[in-house]
Amino acid sequence: MSDYEREIQNYDEAIRLNPQVADAYSNRGAAYHHMGQYERAIQDYNEAIRFDPQHIEAYNNRAYSYGALGQTERGMQDFDEAIRLAPQTPLTYFNRGLAYLETYQHEQAIQNFDELIRLAPQFAKAYNLRGLAYFRSCIYQVTADGVLVNEGMIDIDDELRMGMLGSAFKDYDEAIRLDPQFASAYYNRGLAYHHLGPVHAELSIQDYKESVRLDPQYGESYYEEGPLLKGTVIPPTSQ
Repeated sequence: MSDYEREIQNYDEAIRLNPQVADAYSNRGAAYHHMGQYERAIQDYNEAIRFDPQHIEAYNNRAYSYGALGQTERGMQDFDEAIRLAPQTPLTYFNRGLAYLETYQHEQAIQNFDELIRLAPQFAKAYNLRGLAYFRSCIYQVTADGVLVNEGMIDIDDELRMGMLGSAFKDYDEAIRLDPQFASAYYNRGLAYHHLGPVHAELSIQDYKESVRLDPQYGESYYEEGPLLKGTVIPPTSQ
């Protein structure tokens, strides 16, 4: 029996003893979500919200379960409701920003990370994620029919793309200043240098190597594969 299955058994008993405790449903829903049983998770989040209509955690978690089922819009509605109920809660801006980032809605992601940073200015991951949103906004374009296109290397004469990339570098730098052991921020900054072409290859490699030193999961093969070409598969990025 897995840890999540044991958790579900414990919450089953808690609900049997007191069937109106919102937290028990919310926590059991989280266990179902981790087991990939998203519909059962949503059922539990529904119950949590029925017993406590202001249960912010249940709205946040139900949004992720909807997202896992491909029901992105319903998930966004839950994030919106959580923010309406508690507009000063950093967690919801983080979650909604991440959801926008994962669906390549970069402008909306940046707006959410802006608010997150206002509420939690020392949170290094917020800067890393906003930097990633700026980076993706100047690398990827979504066509009218929903196809994601990699725009490839950045021309230094392209003021708009260079401006967004500059914002990404500032955020990666701040994330690293706040957390010098932040492997993901080094990796993402190295990826940004990589897209400026061979003249910045050494800086790119330095950041990749530092990310690997801090966390070997990043591997060193990526920067050895050569430059990305326009229209190629989306490169790996780290959150």
